[in-house]
Amino acid sequence: MDVLGYLVGDLGAILLLVILIIGFRGKFISSKKESGLITALFYTSIFYCVCEIFSLIAEHTDWFGDGRMAVLYIFWSLPFFLNMFIEVLWVYLITEHIGFKIKKPFRIIMVVPIVVGTVILIANVFYPLVFSYDGTNYVRHIFFYYFIILAVVYGAFAIVVYWRSRKNGGMLKYFPVWRYAIPIIFGMVMESITEFLFLGICGAIAIVSVLMSIHDEKLLRDELTGLYNRYYLEKIKKQLEKSKGSYYFGIMLDLNHFKSINDKFGHTEGDDALRIAASIIKDSVGSYGDVIRYAGDEFIVLINSWKEEVAVSFVKKIEENFEEFNKTGQKPYPLSASAGYSLFNANFQSINEFINKIDKEMYKNKEESSRNR
Repeated sequence: MDVLGYLVGDLGAILLLVILIIGFRGKFISSKKESGLITALFYTSIFYCVCEIFSLIAEHTDWFGDGRMAVLYIFWSLPFFLNMFIEVLWVYLITEHIGFKIKKPFRIIMVVPIVVGTVILIANVFYPLVFSYDGTNYVRHIFFYYFIILAVVYGAFAIVVYWRSRKNGGMLKYFPVWRYAIPIIFGMVMESITEFLFLGICGAIAIVSVLMSIHDEKLLRDELTGLYNRYYLEKIKKQLEKSKGSYYFGIMLDLNHFKSINDKFGHTEGDDALRIAASIIKDSVGSYGDVIRYAGDEFIVLINSWKEEVAVSFVKKIEENFEEFNKTGQKPYPLSASAGYSLFNANFQSINEFINKIDKEMYKNKEESSRNR
């Protein structure tokens, strides 16, 4: 492929990303943080393509005159840094999407390789560590592969977290990592074994694939809360009924005094209360289960565990998190939920029998709680 072909490829990638940015505007995303991460991926990938374009122009024209060598080093170095940044964004995006919380010490550890990589790139200006250019030939050096290995490590970490999440609590997780991983892996491999530029366009393809996956979830998401909806539950039903021998704990939650919130403060405030409650429940469960808005102010949590103490621990955590929110005084009313839980055994129950059971358990607890007040 000639220089013009690469320019067209990068310009096409930029155009594709710009069109997606205009049409995207946070649609189909379950949280503001997730929307922000995808937006950051958009702009970082565009900047990556711009760097490739400027490096091609500087290498094959005299537009920059005496500053040509400086421009080349800048726009050859920046993609290495941006690629590290993109990989970290990818890790944060997938962990946010599946509800996995990265602990603070590990977040710090994740930043260290980027700092090291930045130092290496700065040092490369004075001594050839990553690449060198004598005016004619571009030569890769040993630390070029530091950035390849780093990208592989970040990507592998994201995949491990994803599959661990599926094993721990995911019943029907969408957002398949291969849609992002395959274009990126292809781009890295091709840039490693050739002198051609692939990561710009491959990165754009990867982001398009991510958005396609998120778009696939639109039908499965409740528009108000961002949680999974009844349609998702129908899919879960089919999956569980086929998987004989499966054991899952289900928790049914119903907001207390929700009608009084609507009556006293209006339906707009009621919607806000539902969004807050959904966020509290989702954050409490994390990547260990699926949270579904079942109907109105009722929620179902499905946990991939047969141990009762696990279900009890999540019920307790949800209650504690509601209490913590109420202490903040953000709302003129308290938020809480009554809960009922039960084990689902696919060998002896239908999914409808299971839902009816946790529903009865929840209402029994709700009545007991009302009598104790």
